Amino acid sequence: RIQDRELEIKNLEALLETEAETKRAAEDKNAELMRELEDIRAQLSSLKLTIPVYPKVRDPRNPWACKEEIALADAIAANVSRAEKKKKCRIVCRTHGVGSVHHARSDGVPVSV
Repeated sequence: RIQDRELEIKNLEALLETEAETKRAAEDKNAELMRELEDIRAQLSSLKLTIPVYPKVRDPRNPWACKEEIALADAIAANVSRAEKKKKCRIVCRTHGVGSVHHARSDGVPVSV
């Protein structure tokens, strides 16, 4: 029985040593890969890359060729106009007075500041 236990202990020690060696090898490889990654990052940071983006070629004679862009430009202009109007006006609510926006759609009146 004692010999069986000693053999089991030796086997466990061998397994532990193998695991420790594997862990050391993985840590060494990790350190090596981190150095390589830093080298690559240093090389990439010195590069000035530009990727040209060419818009789709559209037929200038067709007024509907740019309808998405026109719709987007209109939406942006409307949003800017709405934001500017909101800055210039404040809402008067009959129930709660100036600045109570929650009734603005039903009974509010925009008033210039």
